[in-house]
Amino acid sequence: MDEVNEMAKILGSKQKKYLEFSIHPYALPAFEFFNQSSLLVNKTKMERQALIDLNVGLPLQGVFESNHLQIVSGFEFISFSLAELDLSVCEVIIHSNLANNDIAQKAWSAVIRSLLTSLDPHQLELTRRALNESAPKSVLNSVFGKNKLSQSCFAEITHLSRSTLAQQYSKAEGDKLLVQEEVPTIFSLLQQKAKSDLSGIKN
Repeated sequence: MDEVNEMAKILGSKQKKYLEFSIHPYALPAFEFFNQSSLLVNKTKMERQALIDLNVGLPLQGVFESNHLQIVSGFEFISFSLAELDLSVCEVIIHSNLANNDIAQKAWSAVIRSLLTSLDPHQLELTRRALNESAPKSVLNSVFGKNKLSQSCFAEITHLSRSTLAQQYSKAEGDKLLVQEEVPTIFSLLQQKAKSDLSGIKN
């Protein structure tokens, strides 16, 4: 028990005042991945005050670096916002002796734990592929038992068929091609303008 207390402690109210904070560099990839994910709930449609209220009691984990709090997890909650974060209402747990790999592991584990219950059901296959590209293999192996999350495994735990997941990816690729066809590139616009200018000169 004493060993646990030495490794992690809850930050007191006085210590949280005027404390600067940021996302830990080794947690940043997980933070960015979560913010780019398609979630079941669109937080931009929620009232600002509601999100602030949800932050009361928000559990944050972090480490101290030169009297600066570097957040390791807690950003995977829908109410979290660096711009709106008020540490005084959060439960801040400070870790010591955390290696960089352990920090990345904590951050990614927290993100995956949150995503498994809050993902947009229409974006599951894209998320599976993104996880395989971005998440550390050690984290995937810890959560799913393999270094790579297979389509069959994801279909089983999400109660969907592999064909449904494959259709999600095909639709996303089709939508992407449609957008590329509909939106002219800057180069093509310049070409059109040049042709127009040349025709004007000839006339």
